[in-house]
Amino acid sequence: MTTANLAEARRNFAEADAVYQGLKAKARSIADRIQVAKAKQTAITNKRVAGTATEADTAEFGALSADLELLATMLTAAETAAEAKNPEFERNLLSQAETLHQREQDKTKFDALSAVCLKLDAALCEAIGEAHAFGKRLGHVPLSQSWRPSEALHRAVNYGVPPGGIQ
Repeated sequence: MTTANLAEARRNFAEADAVYQGLKAKARSIADRIQVAKAKQTAITNKRVAGTATEADTAEFGALSADLELLATMLTAAETAAEAKNPEFERNLLSQAETLHQREQDKTKFDALSAVCLKLDAALCEAIGEAHAFGKRLGHVPLSQSWRPSEALHRAVNYGVPPGGIQ
């Protein structure tokens, strides 16, 4: 997964999400208008119950009822349109792209560290051999008299426990 592919996946998701958020905002706007109309109807109903409603209130109540029917239809259409543009597919593609990109970065770092470990291993083996050669001159017979691995190295090699507790 190249950086360009990852950038494209991010751009595709951002574009899809922007469309989706715009459609969701339109649906919220319609829902807000419905709430306002219902609140006005409730106020008119309270006036009617209190006996203070006017003919204008009655006419407005009827108009609000028609508005609410139309707004409900508009809201359903807006919610359907928004859901049709849900960017879940693009979100999933982005998530996969990010995972692949991270995996490739981790592989590159791993390969570089493996190369360093090989060089260090070769240098350590050479140093151990030299230490043993000089140790023999001093009367050391077994290798362990000239060199012993550190506890961390011993545990890593013999027990598979990474040094420093890194897992």
